[in-house]
Amino acid sequence: LRVGPSLSPGARPAPEVEASDVRLRVALWPLLRGRFDVRGLSFRDGRIEQSGEPMLTDLALDGTLGGGDEGGHRFDGRLTGRADVLGGARFDGTFDSRILADRVELTGIGVDVGPGRVEGSGRIAGLDTGEASVDLALRGRFGETVADGTIRADLLDDRTTVDFEIDAARIDFDELATLAGFDARSPASARARAVSWSVFPTARAAEPVARGETAALVARGSLRAREARFAGLTLTGMATAIRFEGGTVSFDDAAFELHGGRHEGRFRVDVEDPGLPFELDSRLSGVDVNGLLSAFRPDLADTLHGTGVLAIDVRGRAADASTDGTVVGRAELRVEDGRLSGVALLDQISSALSAASGRQATTAFTLLAAGFDLRDRRARTDDLRPVSYT
Repeated sequence: LRVGPSLSPGARPAPEVEASDVRLRVALWPLLRGRFDVRGLSFRDGRIEQSGEPMLTDLALDGTLGGGDEGGHRFDGRLTGRADVLGGARFDGTFDSRILADRVELTGIGVDVGPGRVEGSGRIAGLDTGEASVDLALRGRFGETVADGTIRADLLDDRTTVDFEIDAARIDFDELATLAGFDARSPASARARAVSWSVFPTARAAEPVARGETAALVARGSLRAREARFAGLTLTGMATAIRFEGGTVSFDDAAFELHGGRHEGRFRVDVEDPGLPFELDSRLSGVDVNGLLSAFRPDLADTLHGTGVLAIDVRGRAADASTDGTVVGRAELRVEDGRLSGVALLDQISSALSAASGRQATTAFTLLAAGFDLRDRRARTDDLRPVSYT
């Protein structure tokens, strides 16, 4: 079986489907009476490609059909294969559905993907009009990540729009990157990079993604998590609006709490540019500086204490591997009512605070503030402003 792209001039590129060992099981008695009543469908070695890039491969289906009354045809079965769009993760899914004249009701879906599982229900409508829509309500667990969500996709002639809402008890972005196979040591396909870049923009090597003549995709939605883990940090009360359009992914109004502080900001990255140009505008206020430093650099634990404000406004290219770097911008740091411990580690700052290096183990201050120019992987300041008690 092969379902190829439309040969009509100007037709929108569509996924191509191939399968071998395709079998239809038919009911004998209706067949003898001249009616073709399919009772089962199966195939092996199936694959789905988009613009020459594999999306799903090594597919195998075993399905059973029944019914045929006004309630529609029942179609249940099992589908297994490999999700190339997710770094080649294997999946094993079962489904219960009912095929009606104008829609397909998905009464039950259960899919095991690697160490994760997704369950839910939904419907596919508009099959009789050529402008299909998909509505899904899902619950997923991948390792430590547990989330519920709703997805609606409208497949129109000139564009595909996706609206979604995701609520999670916990999201571990670090673990998800590993489970999905997003490891720079194992190159993935261009299609996998196009998907992964939208969530993990620095995880992929700088290889071009073929744009192709595809219909426009617009996705928008929200993500909320009571707890999230990212780059080794634990975030709480996370909420952000997400939008994908014109090859750009935007995380707007990104808010969360971290080590007693509150973050607000936005992040945008062009996932269709192999250099991954991005913009980051971030402000973290009221944060426990020692807690934040200890999370990033355990060797600097208990060296700087206080309540801090950190603001960053930068732009650059996340996939650039140049030693000079491409990230440029500005950062502002302000720490109040703090202290420096282990002055031998911070002689220059200690001197600015009039600390006697080697004779004083702790230097207390009311304010430590500075503005930094970020360029060539360095942060330079010429306005360090320390105010000490003594």
